[in-house]
Parts: sequence; structure tokens; C-alpha cells
Amino acid sequence: MPALQTYKVISSTPVVVEDSGSSISYPPGAVFSANPTLPSILRLLSINLIIVFSGVSPSGPGGTFGPVGPAGPPGPPGINWRGGWDSLTNYFVNDAVLSNGTAYIAIAPSLGVMPPAAKWSVLAEGGAGTPGPVGPPGSSGPPGPAGPTGARGLTWRGGFNSGTNYVVNDAIFFGGSTYVALSPSVNTPPPSAAWDLLASQGSGFTWRGPWSGVVTYATNDVVQSSGSAYVAISGSLNSLPPSANWQLIASQGATGPLGPTGPIGPQGPQGIVGPSGGPAGATGPQGSQGVAGPPGVTSNAGARYVVFTPTLNQTVFVLPGPSFPLDATKVEFIIRGVTYTQAGGYITVGGAPFSTITWNGFALGPNFAVVAKYYTSPP
Repeated sequence: MPALQTYKVISSTPVVVEDSGSSISYPPGAVFSANPTLPSILRLLSINLIIVFSGVSPSGPGGTFGPVGPAGPPGPPGINWRGGWDSLTNYFVNDAVLSNGTAYIAIAPSLGVMPPAAKWSVLAEGGAGTPGPVGPPGSSGPPGPAGPTGARGLTWRGGFNSGTNYVVNDAIFFGGSTYVALSPSVNTPPPSAAWDLLASQGSGFTWRGPWSGVVTYATNDVVQSSGSAYVAISGSLNSLPPSANWQLIASQGATGPLGPTGPIGPQGPQGIVGPSGGPAGATGPQGSQGVAGPPGVTSNAGARYVVFTPTLNQTVFVLPGPSFPLDATKVEFIIRGVTYTQAGGYITVGGAPFSTITWNGFALGPNFAVVAKYYTSPP
């Protein structure tokens, strides 16, 4: 016999349950237990009845929580996802990686062992999916390091010139052929050990030198233009290479690095002496004599003083003259603290004898007093 279920009447009118030939009426809200397989129960369920409890009587109030049980044993180690496989990464047991669309788990430590291999086990084998849409362009990466300096190219020097200093990789045209310098040289025409043949003379090649816009060129004429050599493949006039009328023979190489500064050259000869200045000007006329100053003070040494004030550019006669007596044996001029001495009829200034002194404007101005001390007998 199936377990009984508890029902509650939810209709507003009584319900009748038939069980083993008997009928029982339950009023609205009544709660009762019955066999759930009864046809009357099945007919009334969900319309007039609801299940309140199934199988056993309703439970009583809950009891208190029991004590915490002991910790369970440790579970197996989890998977450590390491992303895409990398040959420079040390992998350990349970490390998981992605390689060529398949996920692998490490079953032994490894370094540089790419799955599939004995140290890896397939975790999830992936298949080739439908390619996704193209993503947006990524941002520009940082500039890469500068590459190494490339090999030096040829330097086109035109036709051979015996006065030119050629260096390695200089290219020239000589005798209808093109040569490249293997070593520095001057006045060493090719062919020689300093030159290597770059392009031999062909039949009918004619060297015409630098290209000119007023020259009519014929087929197989060879010219130099902007450091490169060209051969004419058709006649032309004023057709500057490169163009359809010309074919490149030898292109100009890149400019080489700046060489070191050379030593300082020897000193050149001394230049010739330039012409002298013009002749000296004529002496100006003698100025008028100034007014005699007051008598000087007589010192204990017997010296006499004459103080006079010359005008601008005045010429003063020293001896003989009105300023000093004819019997003066020695005269000392004191001009701005400097003493000039006269003896024997002339005054000595800077070691040279003078018979007159001109007071120049830059040395003495108007009303500038000059003190002269003279002796009539040895001091």
C-alpha cells in the first residue's frame, strides 16, 4: 500500500473522497490523509485539494546544530593554467598550457619540451574553429635599434685625372672602361694594382664627359650626371639622365664619414711690409710769449723759481730767453709732478735735448701753472 499523503481542502464547498466503497465528506479548510492513488483524490487534486505533506506526518520543530565534523582528506591538486606554451618557461606537474589549439597538462617537470610529448597529457583537444574577424590594428611599437652601418658604396669621380687623389671605392672612367679604386693613389692610371675593372669597354662606347644640355648624344655615348654614369640607348638632345634615353652604368655611392682633421701645415712666409704713412706736417707758427709770472720763492739751497701759465699750444723758449737769466746754470721744470732737467743751454726730456717746449692741449690746459726752478750757481 502506498504511503499516505496529507491534503487540505482549498475549495469553498465540501469535497467527497471515496475510499474502499465508503465516502467521506471534508468541509472547506479541512486537512486529512488519504491514499494518493484514489481516483477521487486524483480528480480533486489541484482544483479542490492541495498536498500539505507527503509520506509521513509533518515534522516537529528543528533541533540544535550538531558539532562540526572533522576535516576531510585533502583533495587532488588543481590545475595551474600557464597560458600559451613557452620554450623558456620551467613547467611543473599540473601546469596546463595551450599549444596549437589543444590544452595539455604537465605530468612531469620540463623546460623546452613542446607538447605533445611524454611529459604532457592532453587535457582538451581543440579543433580548428572558424576564423574570427580581423581585429583592429595594434598601436605602433617602439622604434627598433639602429641597424649596423652598411657597406660603403661607390663614389663616382668621373673621368680619370692624374692630379686627383683617389681613395678606396672611388669609381672612374678611363679608356672606355669603368674602374673602382682598391687602394689610395694619385697619378696612377688604370689598369694597375690600385684599380679593379668594373665594366670593360664595349664596342662603340664613347666617353663624352659630364652631361650637357646643348650636346646631341648618340647611342653608346657615356656621360656623367649627378655622380652616376649613364650610357645612351638612343639619340637625344637636352634629355637629362635618368630618362628613357639613358641606362645607368654605375650609381653614385653614399657620402662616407668625415675623415679626421689633418695636421696643421707649416707657417707661411712673412708678408711684405706695407707702405709708410704720409710725410710729417709743417711746423706751426710760433705763439706769442706769455706774461711773466711772479718771482719764485728762494730756497735755502739758493734755487730760484719762475712760475708761468702757458696758453694752449704755447711754445716756451728755455735758454736763452726772457723767462730765465742768461747766467742760469741749471733749470728744473716740474710739470704735473714730473721733473725735467736742463743744463748747458738745453732742456732734457726723456734723455733727448730740446731748446723749446710746446705745451700741447691734451697735456696742459689754460691757466695751468708750470713751476720752473733754476740755479745761478751749482746747488
